[in-house]
Amino acid sequence: MNGLNVIFFTQMFERFAYYGLRSILVLFLVDKFAYLDSRVAFIMLLFMSFIYTLPLITSFLTDRVFGMQRMIKVGLSLSLLGQATMILSYFNDYFVFLSLAFLALGTSYYKANITNLTGEIFDKNDPARLPAFTFVHIGINIGAFFSPIISGYLCYFFGWYAAFVVASLMVLLSSLIFFFNAHHFKGKGLLENNIVNKKFFNLSALNIFFILSVIAALGFSLIFQTFTTMSSYISLIFLSMFFVLFGYIMFSTKEYLNLTGALFLLIFNVLFFSMQSQLGVYIVLLAKRNVVDSLFGFYIPPAIGQAINPMAVILGGLLISYFAKIKSATLQFYQFLTAFFFLILSFGIIYVGCLTASEGKISYLYYFIALALTGLVELYFIPFLQSNLNILSPQSAKSFINGAWMLSISFGFALASKYIIEIPKNTDVLTSLQLYQEGYKNLFLFNIVAFIALLPLAFAVKYIISKNKKD
Repeated sequence: MNGLNVIFFTQMFERFAYYGLRSILVLFLVDKFAYLDSRVAFIMLLFMSFIYTLPLITSFLTDRVFGMQRMIKVGLSLSLLGQATMILSYFNDYFVFLSLAFLALGTSYYKANITNLTGEIFDKNDPARLPAFTFVHIGINIGAFFSPIISGYLCYFFGWYAAFVVASLMVLLSSLIFFFNAHHFKGKGLLENNIVNKKFFNLSALNIFFILSVIAALGFSLIFQTFTTMSSYISLIFLSMFFVLFGYIMFSTKEYLNLTGALFLLIFNVLFFSMQSQLGVYIVLLAKRNVVDSLFGFYIPPAIGQAINPMAVILGGLLISYFAKIKSATLQFYQFLTAFFFLILSFGIIYVGCLTASEGKISYLYYFIALALTGLVELYFIPFLQSNLNILSPQSAKSFINGAWMLSISFGFALASKYIIEIPKNTDVLTSLQLYQEGYKNLFLFNIVAFIALLPLAFAVKYIISKNKKD
């Protein structure tokens, strides 16, 4: 097993657990605890914001103290605690918030660093570099494909907690794969320094960091449980923090052009995830209320729709990997733009599905096509962005830029939360359909305007990337 395969299987099983939980979490909160759509949306906003903001802060520890490999190990350990804690929500909904706090911390330590570790395996001009990111993305989506199907039917036949137990076992398997095969990275992503090797009260610095992270999770759980109306303030704080830190990195490294290109890519990332989350996290409620729930006489749990997107990624990724060597950088760039066109088209397809619905139920065909298109969008967009962000990042700030990438995703979720289609309790199926119809029409038009407005930035990015590769 080589380093790339270790990352592939680690990501596949960890993402199985993560997406398995995420595919049922919205439904679980609405059905089990009778939360309103807006309340669930805010919980998801906080959860995603912590996941995608903390790497920006902890990037200093990665770059200067622990290195990528150790941060990944701590992240996996916290994620295992989080998945296991969700089982305790049987007794009280506080354990939902504690679980999300552990998962947010664990994922924030893990996700940016394992992505960056993928980039460290290859030189920036290695033709195998982009196919490697695509290969890992396929592994992620294999896990993301099977997890909603298995979780959905586990919930249907055995209840919510059977799905939570399986998710915990998947994180355990992912952790064992990484812990026992880290030697295949041949020292890449490791740092040795006085802090790492020093003992404090007979504990290593890494052990103390893990204990402090557990204590921090207890505090974050109270934030998840308590705050309900502060998303605008939280987004503003994160945005201010981002520009201050990004400005510091730009002026300290003097790589103005490359970091400007990275900033433009991050702006596109905000738009992408603000749109994608509407067709990912929140669309499961549309499936529950207004999408046909049987096919050829078989019941289809709402969570299973979350498997359509990764299925498209897997099938499309196999084709892209096959033709990867004949692709030019220019073609990859235009595929990047095509990704946004497909994403906008997905909103239009859901809107048409609402217009042609029968007895308040949208045909599963419209739902399937819209989510399959978002899978192809991910396949074109995310590997392109991750690979080029890694190229444009100064060596001393790679973890920071990956943290900035994850923070931009939290901005996207914050923007998406402003446009949640709220369906009041006890709304009949026809009324909810009308609300969704109007909501998806507005989202479709908004995204067309936003994409046109940002198009000049895309060509600026193309110029900066091409200049960097020539240098």
